[in-house]
Amino acid sequence: MYRLAPLKIIMDGVWSLALVAIMACMISSATALAGLNSAYHKSARPVGTSPLFVVSDSALNATQTVTIETLAGGLARDTPQIYRVADQLNSTSDSYAVWLDIMRTNYSVAVNTTFLNSPLQLLQYFAPRMRGMVLYDPATNSTNAAITYCAGAYTDDSGRVVVAVGDVTTQTVLSAANVPVLQDLTATTVADVYNVFRANFSHQMASFQPASKSGNLAEYAVFSRAPTMEYLGDDGGETVALVAKDIHAKGPNGIAMGWGPENQYVSQLGKSAMYVHASDWSMDVPSLTNLNVHSSVKHKRTFKAPHSESFKVNTTVHNSTAKADKKHTVTFLMTDGDNVQWLLGPWAIAPDWFGSPLRGKVPIGWTVTPALVSVAPLILDYIYSQATENDSFVTGPSGVGYIYPDSFDPPNLDSFASMTSTYMEAADMRIVNIINNEVFSDSIKPLAQNNQTDAVFLYTYGDCYSGGKGAMYWSGSTPIITGRATMWGNGTSGECLGIEPLVSLLKSLPKDPTSPDGYSLIPVNAWSHNTSDIVKTVEMLEEAGGFSVVTPRDFVAQIKTNVKPDGTCPTPSGSYSASCNNCTIDKLTCLLSCTCDGPSGSDTSECNLRCCSNLSNNNGLLWCDNQQCPTSC
Repeated sequence: MYRLAPLKIIMDGVWSLALVAIMACMISSATALAGLNSAYHKSARPVGTSPLFVVSDSALNATQTVTIETLAGGLARDTPQIYRVADQLNSTSDSYAVWLDIMRTNYSVAVNTTFLNSPLQLLQYFAPRMRGMVLYDPATNSTNAAITYCAGAYTDDSGRVVVAVGDVTTQTVLSAANVPVLQDLTATTVADVYNVFRANFSHQMASFQPASKSGNLAEYAVFSRAPTMEYLGDDGGETVALVAKDIHAKGPNGIAMGWGPENQYVSQLGKSAMYVHASDWSMDVPSLTNLNVHSSVKHKRTFKAPHSESFKVNTTVHNSTAKADKKHTVTFLMTDGDNVQWLLGPWAIAPDWFGSPLRGKVPIGWTVTPALVSVAPLILDYIYSQATENDSFVTGPSGVGYIYPDSFDPPNLDSFASMTSTYMEAADMRIVNIINNEVFSDSIKPLAQNNQTDAVFLYTYGDCYSGGKGAMYWSGSTPIITGRATMWGNGTSGECLGIEPLVSLLKSLPKDPTSPDGYSLIPVNAWSHNTSDIVKTVEMLEEAGGFSVVTPRDFVAQIKTNVKPDGTCPTPSGSYSASCNNCTIDKLTCLLSCTCDGPSGSDTSECNLRCCSNLSNNNGLLWCDNQQCPTSC
């Protein structure tokens, strides 16, 4: 590796007021729909303004991929011009090749394959668009520092950008094309770069990637002026904390791209009002996000909310009915629709999931992030265009992005719920899937009570998403329905069940459509079960008889038609009433709050009636079963 003399990072050019204004204009480009999150940046001009030069991953090594990704991200601030495919342009097994074919065929996006298998020649071609290069060395873990430098560096008046170079061959080729070395970053950290360019980043998004995955998502990070760093340990580390603090200060609904240790990652970033998109293997996002598909994306079969005058339950498939038949009603919901990289990747075309030839044979619910409206409208449009009457769409956890409401920054939870409502409306979704740590939590309210939500499908992070064991409660007129048990692996007991044990469990449940116990939401773990497993399970239930298998939208419709929301909280009883007064019950959480007589006067005490309801007053505290009554269970 060629090294410059050791030096501090110098500010890459002087930011004049004019340049700052240009950058601000590019960062705050108008989104396709009013009210959507401006953190999803847009190019100055849409994809297709210039031809897309396609390069094959099979012709790239790791360091060339980083160079091309940083180049593509910088160029995309004006208009996307580089697009990656796995191998060949006409591959039907590579989703990115499929998306490119749709752009070319349906949207007249010009494609240039001159450099498909010649990445160095592609770099030579674009050398006049490079203002300079920064050097990194994968062996010194400086890759992310170089990507972050390119994200923070300015694009000059001629539209020239900065690229990251990590090998001698590429450096030699670019030097021969008169691209200068701006900085040697081989002994530099992300923190060093971030502190120098701190004012230049958007402070709306960050990319959390280990250097081993730097060939993916770097383009979008550079395009979005987002720093790239690895999330370390439980809390992320000092640099992550600083970046999250800056994003939090900018305002709510910051976006975390990439990935980390799931529970800690989602919980910790949520404290800074950031939501998560699992996206560490994503690529070509600037091209996909900048295609003008429609002014809004609408499902061809618009979901009609139960309170609508035109509301009807679908009565054409698999015993779905608005009448109170003596059957147990079941809906199956595929997990992991928050996973952006999966939706952009194999989900839509692979035979295991939405691309299965069996899809449409039985009712299935699919979780899909409504953020596709901004991230990849072409893919959302494709999904809806391929949908059958037996396909129904629910938001991925936990709305517009992945959060745990009970660990999300409380003052900004309403803002997240409002953003989710906006995206649900744009994506024509009416059911929100939430993952939370607790089942009965006041933190669900903002998402349950927005005007776009007809129902909440609530999972717990632990217990295979089914810690609620099928419990149902209400927030106003909105049912909150928990997973009964999950089709996950080959378990024979508990919450994680294989196909046969799951069928056995369902056979044991009441067949009463007027009772919450007459309904079962079944999450289907996407990594251990597929579409054919759902079809097999439905066929077993049909053979057994006494089941109505429906889509999530019809599942919710039947619950709202047949199940009364009254009395979902147990009625408190016991001697407490003699010395406690001014009692109130939160109908969402079943939290009883009373003023009870104690040794020092009157004290306020609380008890979750779902945990215990036979109560006594013990020195000003609500007690049950010889212990203080818990507020959560």
